Amino acid sequence: MVDDRLGRNDERRRPGAALGVIGLLVAALSALGAAPLLMPDSYDWMEHGTSESAAQGIDGAWMARMGFVLFGLAVIWLVQLRAHAWKRWGTAAHLGFAVSMFGVAACSTKSWEPNADYVASEDLLHTVFATTMGFGFIGGVVAVMVARDLPGLRAAVPDVVALAVTAVVPLFMSTG
Repeated sequence: MVDDRLGRNDERRRPGAALGVIGLLVAALSALGAAPLLMPDSYDWMEHGTSESAAQGIDGAWMARMGFVLFGLAVIWLVQLRAHAWKRWGTAAHLGFAVSMFGVAACSTKSWEPNADYVASEDLLHTVFATTMGFGFIGGVVAVMVARDLPGLRAAVPDVVALAVTAVVPLFMSTG
């Protein structure tokens, strides 16, 4: 719904849209959380990351891939709802994150299983999409912080937490 006085979307008038985004996020996180349960016994959730639960040639990898797609859809819906506040750069970066999430779902990493067949170009594309996804998220958070135009560009606590998690999670995943 468009508020004629402000010329922008008013989420307060669309609680169903916010609930839809939350529903998609819950479904995405549920699928990503359940994916390790479908993995072979050789999968170790402490050693292998989310990408490995969607790896090439692995039975049950569809669950993680579905989680990636649902997450991307949720972000696109959220972008549509928040575009007025996030401005051009925040919107573009978050859309880049969502599109990269689809790329990660479509192009899987190689399996952790020794001697497993894999397509090297697909593994490379997965790495490119995953990296782009990370930069899209970081760029989106920073662009939204700037768009808020807070005095002295002070960041809100959730923004700082989001940026910290973006740095810490990949480091944690690479230690396995």
